Amino acid sequence: SYNQPTDLQEVVLVTLSSLMLKSLDQLGGCKALRICILADNFLTRIDPLVECVHLVKLDLRGNQVGMFCVLCQIVCLPGSSFWSNLKDLQVLNLHDNNMVSKKNITGLSGCPRLSALTLYDTPLSLKVSYRHCVINSIWTLKALDNHVISDEEIMEDWHLPSKFRAKAPQFCVNLYPQLKLDSYKNEIKVVHGIMAEINRIQAIYSPVLIIQKWIRGSLVRKLISASTPASPPSLGIARRSWIQEHQDGQLHQVSLNICFLFQFPHISDLESLFSVTISL
Repeated sequence: SYNQPTDLQEVVLVTLSSLMLKSLDQLGGCKALRICILADNFLTRIDPLVECVHLVKLDLRGNQVGMFCVLCQIVCLPGSSFWSNLKDLQVLNLHDNNMVSKKNITGLSGCPRLSALTLYDTPLSLKVSYRHCVINSIWTLKALDNHVISDEEIMEDWHLPSKFRAKAPQFCVNLYPQLKLDSYKNEIKVVHGIMAEINRIQAIYSPVLIIQKWIRGSLVRKLISASTPASPPSLGIARRSWIQEHQDGQLHQVSLNICFLFQFPHISDLESLFSVTISL
């Protein structure tokens, strides 16, 4: 609750679902807000939330974002300057809204930590190239709707074995669990659970992350065995950045070898693929 103005600065959880809200003017004062549930209202604009820089989860399911009207045309989400201000936002629920085109969500590319996004049950989600457009517009995304994003969706024409293919059953994840939560502690626990499940799936079914893990382990073992004070090199390369840097033909060149590698994952195959010697 935030009935008293003096409490606004300390509010971390707001739940205002199914209240026919049309404006969020009062929420701008919630500087510490981290969880914001605004499902099933009549909201078309969310600009006051730009002041809520600590938001981790924002639920806008079932509103009128992207609604078409004669006077204002299409009401889009705010631009990238708005989203770049929300540096902690990881989970965003926008399903069951009226977004029609990619223009509605272009600004989301400015959100530096957005990892989980729902856009199903919108006109945009019915388009053939929907996932491709969204995934390649928002580079920080790890999961869209009901599936974790696969390496195959990031790199075009990269064909992997069925185990690693886009939208395979093992990539399923629930980004909108139907739970009756009554406290900030429980809400933030759900957010952490969603992110942990996404990371678990990626660790098992992302070829790029698996290869990075193997090479990182090999290099660390070499450094330890050399008994030198040198620290291991930083290999925390983002999966998407690694793919983008190697899409000049090198990654496509080894794609068939990678497919073979994961069908027959022997160390000798990995050594020959990357021209390295791996010490176990």
